[in-house]
Amino acid sequence: MFKNISSILVLLCISTWMNAQYCFPTYSIACSSSAYIEYFSATGGVTAISNLLSGCNGGLPNNYIQVNQTVAQIQGLSFNFSVQAGAAFGQGHRIWIDWNQDLDFADPGEDVYVSPSSGTQAYTGTITVPVTAVPGITRMRVLCRYATVPGITDYCGTNFSFGECEDYYMNVIPSTPCSGQPTAGSVTPSSMTLCAGQTANLSLIGAVYQGNMTYQWQQSTNGGATWVNAVGGIGSNSPGFQTPSLNATIMYRMYMVCNNSNLADTTGPMTITVSGPSYATLPYVQDFETWTNFCGSQDVPNDYHWSNNPNTGNNSWRRNDEGNTANWLSNTFGMYYPSASSNTYSARFHSYYTNLTGDLDLFIDCSQQLGTKTMFFDYINDNSAGWGFDFLEVLLSTNGGLSFTTLGTFNSSTTWQNFSLPIVSNDPNTVIRFRGHGDFQFDTDFGIDNINVLAPCTGTPNAGSIANILPCANTPFNLTLTGNTLAGGLNYNWESAPTATGPWTALGVTVGPSYNTQISTPTYFRCIVDCPSSGFSDTTAALYVDLASFYYCYCISQALPPSFYFQNIGNVTIFDAQNSVLLNNGNAAPLLNNASPIYTYQTFANTVAPVNIYRDSTYSLFQTSIAQSSFFYNGYTTVYIDYNRDGVFDPANEMILGGVVNTPTQQMSGNFTVPANAQYGLTGMRLVYQIFGSSTSNNPCGTYSYGETEDYLVNIAFASM
Repeated sequence: MFKNISSILVLLCISTWMNAQYCFPTYSIACSSSAYIEYFSATGGVTAISNLLSGCNGGLPNNYIQVNQTVAQIQGLSFNFSVQAGAAFGQGHRIWIDWNQDLDFADPGEDVYVSPSSGTQAYTGTITVPVTAVPGITRMRVLCRYATVPGITDYCGTNFSFGECEDYYMNVIPSTPCSGQPTAGSVTPSSMTLCAGQTANLSLIGAVYQGNMTYQWQQSTNGGATWVNAVGGIGSNSPGFQTPSLNATIMYRMYMVCNNSNLADTTGPMTITVSGPSYATLPYVQDFETWTNFCGSQDVPNDYHWSNNPNTGNNSWRRNDEGNTANWLSNTFGMYYPSASSNTYSARFHSYYTNLTGDLDLFIDCSQQLGTKTMFFDYINDNSAGWGFDFLEVLLSTNGGLSFTTLGTFNSSTTWQNFSLPIVSNDPNTVIRFRGHGDFQFDTDFGIDNINVLAPCTGTPNAGSIANILPCANTPFNLTLTGNTLAGGLNYNWESAPTATGPWTALGVTVGPSYNTQISTPTYFRCIVDCPSSGFSDTTAALYVDLASFYYCYCISQALPPSFYFQNIGNVTIFDAQNSVLLNNGNAAPLLNNASPIYTYQTFANTVAPVNIYRDSTYSLFQTSIAQSSFFYNGYTTVYIDYNRDGVFDPANEMILGGVVNTPTQQMSGNFTVPANAQYGLTGMRLVYQIFGSSTSNNPCGTYSYGETEDYLVNIAFASM
């Protein structure tokens, strides 16, 4: 009977406050195009709020909605919140709570949060209920403004442009001092089943909330035989608790203490059943060729050592060609080339269309071989356009995923690069998390491939040899070992010298068999590989690294990663005066609806034989472009030959051709004559095809919005007698 009366009183209070007359802000533009509050949650209280993917609510002029959800908390205790805008346009956020229930947000202390900036990322924080807050149901206001951090009085501001205002209920529970035996009630829900990587929100029913109480959530991973304080999650010392991402079956209960009487009460346990992955043994290799259903459609590699959270949506990982199984929007967009570092496929994160995070977790048993392990992986994320800020974060858990530490973050990588990280764990329940951070910039996706987790080294390692390389002067390059021992925990000590016999200078120590450096003169390198656990080491032979010829080292020229206008050079053909074909590279069929235009730069200096040309001779060049879509956008192509072989394409004297590329032929053509003073020998030829380009905008160096650059070699030869 008492419970029914209490429920009626709460409903009456809510009804009263729903009809209370708070002022509202006004906007001049409807909250469309993601200029709104997309996600708001409040956890760790007696009750929680979860208003996710809410979209645009209300209409002009207020862009306002009253959400029928309540967060409840005791005077003096705190709750956590998270607020995030739609993915396309950054918003600033502010939160107010009417603590004294006087129908405004103007009193001191009622401005409870302001975001440090405007953006599309999640903003999080903690709000503490003042001990002086009036008990009962009151109003909480959450407001956003486009590209602006809201001011302290903006709860009723006027004539904002884009944005949204959402009101929620706040139930302030009085902190009447506790006495005697506390009542913990029971946990709700009493049981549940989750997929690996998901979280749960737990609260209490039938509990009596009073002041000077201690709340402690406890967990058991062995069926209730032993209990420890809850690890990870949000609100483990509050009446409401959000668990961490769970990967194995676990039990929770609440332990409640009245600090005035030193008496305690404990709820019965609740069980969360988790269908978790199996733990892989070492060494472990994964190249992401085949995926299968686990918690979603084609959401994990088919060895079942992985989980994927969320298992669907734009922020869910997928094999690079299977974004449709996660319901990715614009699933074929997002610059991503090549599609894999080995074989055909890779694991891809669709940051092109999300500003959220997504976790791809690998489960490894690290207890069979004691010592430091090493993980190698390949990574690509072409942010050369300059506006992308998505990145990969790699984290490690040694307790089955209840808590994580960050091992490293990885930003732009214009092509597939190999990275290595030490895995310091001897735990049988080790989890390596690949967390994608999206940016929703309509530019590129990023991905990982060729995962290799190695057991600790033993005995004497084999250093192998340093692979041959021919770098350009003062340009970064990677030294890489080949034929070496692959094991975890190895140290790679890199050294350089002016001669094969020294003197040797230490460069640095890496956890993987590669080292990034640059040189201005020819240099010798070697690597000392040591296994700390055994105390043995091995040293490579010295490698002489010379500098590449000038015709491999021209200035950078390339298009930015395209989000639209996927058009490339399809074919380049050169004829001599007798109409003999000297060069015929590429396939320009079909002109439209061609899947091939995915490049921003290609060099054929090493793969296509140099074209022999002669002084005072005239040649015809044809360049044909292709497009992914059924529509072709006009462009402009310029062609350069480094006639004086000085390593520079002089736009004034060495541009041999230039012309528009438009429909219906999608072709630029023209004749050029090799000057009489051209220097004999191999030299470079460059084609710069720029969509929307012109004779004034095309340049032999630098980046441009859309199109492609291609490099070739020509040989200015002596005429045969």
